[in-house]
Amino acid sequence: MANENPIRTLDVGGVEVIKSGVADSGKAWTLYRVHVHDAAGNPIDGEFKSFRKLAEGPGDYHVETQIHEKFGTSYLLQPAAGTQAAPPVDLDFLHETVVSLLARVSALEGGVQLAPQGTDIPFDAPKPASAPADTDALPF
Repeated sequence: MANENPIRTLDVGGVEVIKSGVADSGKAWTLYRVHVHDAAGNPIDGEFKSFRKLAEGPGDYHVETQIHEKFGTSYLLQPAAGTQAAPPVDLDFLHETVVSLLARVSALEGGVQLAPQGTDIPFDAPKPASAPADTDALPF
């Protein structure tokens, strides 16, 4: 019996998000389109996908052929042992950056309150006094 998921050395030229979602289990997932090149740098025809954001450059990948009635043939890539996915996002760095940026924005605003979207009047501006009603203009 032939190996259904052969390992191939491929050169990943980049990835882009096809679709993201949340599984019934609550776990988030992302499906990536993978741009693959041969050793000479020429693009390889075909629809290559992965559920992992693969690092650019050469690596060894399990290749699973998937045939779908509506979408045709595609190839799901999974890193073989020793092949790295893209480095994980540093969530601590992102959190610190957001906190720092929020503090800077707050300092720049200097405590200014912004008007609700779609209004030209400052949020805390006094409301104009209403004019006295012209009782002669009333129809009753």
